[in-house]
Amino acid sequence: MAGAAPWSAAASAQDVAQRPVSSVYEQWLQEARFLLDAERAARFEAIPASAFVAKERFIDAFWESRPPAQRGRFERNRRAAAEMRLRSELQLEVVRIAGPPRSIEDLPSCDSILRRLQLWHWDPALLTLQTGSPWDGGDLTVAFVQTSSFDPRSFEVLTARSAPEQLTFVREDADPIEQLLAGAVRQECISRQRADELASTLERAPDRAELVELLGWRRGVGPMPALATGGATDRFGAGTLRLEPTGSYFRTTIVRGEVALPVETLATLDGRSLFERIEIVGDVRRDGRLIEGFEVVHHVVGTPPRDGRVRVDFYRKLRPGEYTLALRVRRGDGVVLLRTEPRLQVAAASEPAPEPPGRRGGLAQLTRDRIVQLTALPQVRLRSRVVDRVADRVELEAAVSGGPIAGVDLLRDGELVQRLERAPFVATVATTADTHRFAAVARDDQGREQARDELVIQRRDRPLRVRFAALRSARDPGGEHRRLAVELSLPLEAATVRLRCYLNALLLEERVLPRAEVEAAGGPAGSSQLSCPIARPPFAGLAFARVEASLDDGAAREDLVILSGQRPEEVEILLEEVFVTAVDSAGAPVVGVQGDEISLQVGGEPRPLERVEPVEDLPLDVALLLDSSSSLGRRVRAV
Repeated sequence: MAGAAPWSAAASAQDVAQRPVSSVYEQWLQEARFLLDAERAARFEAIPASAFVAKERFIDAFWESRPPAQRGRFERNRRAAAEMRLRSELQLEVVRIAGPPRSIEDLPSCDSILRRLQLWHWDPALLTLQTGSPWDGGDLTVAFVQTSSFDPRSFEVLTARSAPEQLTFVREDADPIEQLLAGAVRQECISRQRADELASTLERAPDRAELVELLGWRRGVGPMPALATGGATDRFGAGTLRLEPTGSYFRTTIVRGEVALPVETLATLDGRSLFERIEIVGDVRRDGRLIEGFEVVHHVVGTPPRDGRVRVDFYRKLRPGEYTLALRVRRGDGVVLLRTEPRLQVAAASEPAPEPPGRRGGLAQLTRDRIVQLTALPQVRLRSRVVDRVADRVELEAAVSGGPIAGVDLLRDGELVQRLERAPFVATVATTADTHRFAAVARDDQGREQARDELVIQRRDRPLRVRFAALRSARDPGGEHRRLAVELSLPLEAATVRLRCYLNALLLEERVLPRAEVEAAGGPAGSSQLSCPIARPPFAGLAFARVEASLDDGAAREDLVILSGQRPEEVEILLEEVFVTAVDSAGAPVVGVQGDEISLQVGGEPRPLERVEPVEDLPLDVALLLDSSSSLGRRVRAV
């Protein structure tokens, strides 16, 4: 590769991960070699090892000179290379360039003729994901040959245009690949057809420099901006660090570190919910000697906190003394959010350290050298559980997740109306105006606000409705008779209602009920529970009960139920409620449909529509279940 710094052997990704924080710059230089020319590599190496702020500024300026997506792509490939646990530095390099392959084909060696070959395959879908643009070059294959039978680190790239000297014993005037495959066929290591396929594959296989060009790493590269000067020399990034002892733990003191990061530096899914990987890597030194290194990875999800700062933590157990903590915090695409090296004086603690709430494994787990944890930020969602909201009350539910959340306060137009201390956080709240803004405030055990959600509810009129509920027996001075429960709901402006009860055409009872009496007879879903007396039918044959409710403005509704006799084949029902969903030809929901755009047919016959109105704020529960057991291995990270 013209102009590139020389390639050199390096420790495996697993060995590098165990090095102290100060070595991350050596690691970055090694991993980014395929992107650096000799001049830039020399500039980076010339920065003193102790000047970590200058090194971070150089890395930031380097990525600013390249297309924005390349930094995240490089970081994803770097992590994928570490997870593959390869021993060959060259193969690790290829993964950092092209990402993990779709499949790896292993061809074992055959005597001294054919050494071990590996063919790595990428399909167009993977390459499109890598480059960020449609890949129209078909499948891509990179070939490796193991030049030393006993050393898995000795893989070299193999193409039809270049072959390692250690490949096989060949004549100087012969094509090495052609002689290699011909000898393998003579020794019956591979078939002639397979040899032809390998020759065709090697003809198209790129070498390392060609792979960098093919994957677009050279496109859109500009000059590096001037490095920032001045400012703090002991801290880099927008994050802040707070250290505090929490108590004693088996002759040591637990020290909790809290990193606060601005919300705007983290990634969101929809502009509202955070979804970010935050990696904390640290070294603890005493008297210049490395005591321990640790790594804590937080997968942060949830609603951004109201104060605009996301807080993640780590725990260490240290004996009394003075320490230096080297800390580096970065997000999923490799951008460093905090780099600092504070001094820490640890004193002996007299009180035992409390176990952090909601953390599995407690302090024994949290103080390990490497942990990965899901950090669900406190959040609350407020929703109405009643679809057809009643005129004078509404049922609200606050769904909470994350922690710590000890209770929920319900506010109506900014004023506290109810304090809920335990789940489920459900309450019925009165509505006193046409429009209310309700809020659910989740708080911790100290009463501090952790999350908030708001919901605007518009009170809308309830139509006049009446229907029979269930039969029930009763006894009164007139003798035994049956009564039918009647559910009745009134519009907001209705002051009185006239209720008539019939047995067939015979009027049994007529009452004029004031609104207060109707509301006092509470029933389900905002209705009122009344009843109609039904005498024994004085005749044989079909008997039915009918109830009619009418208002002063002439509006009327009725319901009918069969009591005895043979049921008729047809019963006329004045109104029936039908729920419909409008979708387009692709099955996607259509909003804003008007009543005159809907027609209804029953048995092929058109039916008139009395009223069409949208049903809003239907409760919806969605659950995402992931199997994260060890049997899935690395596949969980790809979800």
